[in-house]
Amino acid sequence: MGKIFSMPCDHGKILVIVLVTCCVVLGESSTRVVLPFKGRPVPNTGATGPDRTEIRFENHRDHPVMIFWITNTGDRIAYGQLAPGAFKTQSTYPGHIWMITDKAGYPLGHFIGRKAPGTAPISRN
Repeated sequence: MGKIFSMPCDHGKILVIVLVTCCVVLGESSTRVVLPFKGRPVPNTGATGPDRTEIRFENHRDHPVMIFWITNTGDRIAYGQLAPGAFKTQSTYPGHIWMITDKAGYPLGHFIGRKAPGTAPISRN
């Protein structure tokens, strides 16, 4: 089960879901993710159109992290690796879910795009 809370950022708030346990479902592939929405549909992760926004991922950890976009079917789409101390500004849409993992694939957290651009700090803990 995860904890859900909002974090203030430079341009408003961004919703953060911190996982307490691993939520990866192992099956035919290890790329499907179960998010803690308690049986409700996954938010609109397939949105497109004029409401484009961005998230600035900031890696404050001592090790590289991986960035994934989570589709509305729960599949992971890799968006690259982020080195320690590095940042990446990613174009996205409100409702898109982004997952951060360590290099072994263990989920470290999730970020959900909002209408206003936001910052997604990836903390050491």
